[in-house]
Amino acid sequence: MKATPRIAECTTIATVAADGPRVMIVSDQFPPAKGGIGDYTALLSDALVECGVRVSLFVREGSDPKASSAPIAATFDRWSWAALSQLHRTLVATDAEWVHLQHNGGMYGSCRLAAYFLPRYLRWKRWPGKIAVTFHDINRAFLFYGAGVVRDWVLGDLARNADLVIAADTSDIATLRSLGSIVHQVPIGSNMPISRVSPTQGEAIRMRHDLPPAAIVVGHFGTASGLDTLFEAVAALPEAFLLLVGKTQKRGHPGAINFLPDSMHDRVEALGIGPRVRWTSHLADRDVADALASCDVLALPYARGASMRHGGLLACLSQGKPVITSAPQQPMPGFAADETFLTTPSGDAVALARAIRMVVNDETIRRRLAEGASRAHRIFAWDTIAEKHLRLYLDNAAGRRLRGRGLTDLPAPRRYSLDD
Repeated sequence: MKATPRIAECTTIATVAADGPRVMIVSDQFPPAKGGIGDYTALLSDALVECGVRVSLFVREGSDPKASSAPIAATFDRWSWAALSQLHRTLVATDAEWVHLQHNGGMYGSCRLAAYFLPRYLRWKRWPGKIAVTFHDINRAFLFYGAGVVRDWVLGDLARNADLVIAADTSDIATLRSLGSIVHQVPIGSNMPISRVSPTQGEAIRMRHDLPPAAIVVGHFGTASGLDTLFEAVAALPEAFLLLVGKTQKRGHPGAINFLPDSMHDRVEALGIGPRVRWTSHLADRDVADALASCDVLALPYARGASMRHGGLLACLSQGKPVITSAPQQPMPGFAADETFLTTPSGDAVALARAIRMVVNDETIRRRLAEGASRAHRIFAWDTIAEKHLRLYLDNAAGRRLRGRGLTDLPAPRRYSLDD
């Protein structure tokens, strides 16, 4: 999927920096490797290029050079201190003004310390550019046995020593700020296109998945978190069928991306809903979008509440369909309960079943939620995300400038609003 940003607006901003800043994006995941951050990196790169940013990529060997309109400047075989040295040489050779690290606790597995010390290493090499880090989560990575508090320290050190820190989830932002970092909230985007299927095409999709014409079709996409609650809710709705988009029916299917543990399959059998559950197996992005759009309602009951980190939620909202999800534990700026989506308590199958029946039976509620989902999509549209990145790159006050001072001589933590 290619992003289609508001090119005129982005280009106007970019001209302030003489054709846009030079940014090298670093990621351990990139297509064709499976992973949400890889897709995010490719789509963000496309959107930034459309905004006038001069983007280049530093990604793993085997990455598809056609996955993004941004060129791959260099690749690494595995993440290591040698890869960090190679990154520095590439930054110098390309005259990059920014390096932007895409961070996740499970990435850079071969040598995660090298990723955490990227700012310190580049300062030590006296590289003159600025450093940005996007925290896709703040999970503490495994470093070595007995690491203990070192895992917390290196996370905070990475955040404090970057010039610009970006995160999407409100709770992650609060944690990073408590570590003394200035953090800017920018939502992640959906890696799924928006479906344009007609009602007739939607009926054909339902027939393809053996769904009765008059059935209430509840769709689900994304994480398996809270899926047991959805199974119980469907069991309480004899007229409902469940379409598990991207999930596979065969246990241990080697081609499965969103596979389910055996315990989930056992739960389906125990509840007796097997005949009313449909499994699409892996689908292309366009087919995922079309399958979601063919459903009557989309349900995503997250065990720990909805958040800005959930790409599955964003993909469902993008389709402009009524969405039911778990009540967020932290604020989600721009997302209004009962307007953007309907919420139920986490783990409450009875409330979820009641909400599904209410949405299906009330056209006014369905229309309100569909319109609210469409409005919310503008918040995490790729052109919006790219414009926010560009403004932060161009803003000289976007983050701390640590060059010329000791790396341990950090300012005391301060409080900032989510609008910073």
